[in-house]
Amino acid sequence: MTFKNPLNKLLILVVLFQLFSTTNVYSKTDKKTKQPTISLKNAIKKKYVSVIISGYSAPSFFQDIIDKDGLHFGKCMTIVIQCETNKPFIIELKAGTELVPDDSTFQTMIVTKTVNFPINSGSYYGTRFYAMCGEMHDLPPYVNSFYTVGNFADKNIVRLANYLDENYIQNMLGQHALWAYSDKATIKDLIKYGADSNSIKLSAEILNKVDIKTNINKKLKLEKVKNKENDSNLITIILGSLSLIFFTTSLILFAKKNKSKDFDSKD
Repeated sequence: MTFKNPLNKLLILVVLFQLFSTTNVYSKTDKKTKQPTISLKNAIKKKYVSVIISGYSAPSFFQDIIDKDGLHFGKCMTIVIQCETNKPFIIELKAGTELVPDDSTFQTMIVTKTVNFPINSGSYYGTRFYAMCGEMHDLPPYVNSFYTVGNFADKNIVRLANYLDENYIQNMLGQHALWAYSDKATIKDLIKYGADSNSIKLSAEILNKVDIKTNINKKLKLEKVKNKENDSNLITIILGSLSLIFFTTSLILFAKKNKSKDFDSKD
């Protein structure tokens, strides 16, 4: 989305360069002042703000985390906001919100941490924020890929995104859990993106926590069921063995008692 008063390309690049070097905030809010809160999508719709959202990754800069072919998770997205009103307010971007690429060859992104942007009259605000890729086979976001704010993803992705937010899981484990659901990724698929047996187990545990079935945690659940069945069978065997021992012991004692009676009667 372009600004109401269009910024030239040089200004955009300058702002984005500042994000790479300092991630500065371009407006300040008075914490003592209670300001109204509005969703980013509604703020854009009501023309309270103009926004540029893009990826953070740039081939010519050092990267925080490279996951195979790009920056798929963590603070991998940037936002620059221009306030178009004369009153300060708070903009909220919630976990589970989709970020839709202008170019469909890039991945749809999922916001994985709810964030509030304090906005002042006539000011600019620029920062990075947490998101994860929702389409593993498309291109990862980078500085020249631009996005618009979409709707919430489906309920399972929203639940997963909120869990990742609440438990501070902004890493490969969370990304692979998301791909396991959004793309039906297999263990083999995820190994290409740095997964190993330990990470698969941890990603599967995340999915189990939010009760989402995928290719990577179905097997684990079956193993748990099998283990429970094995435990049940073991208990049955033990109880059966104890019953047999008790029955055998009883027969022996009964036989000895009868033998003793026979001996006494002969006397």
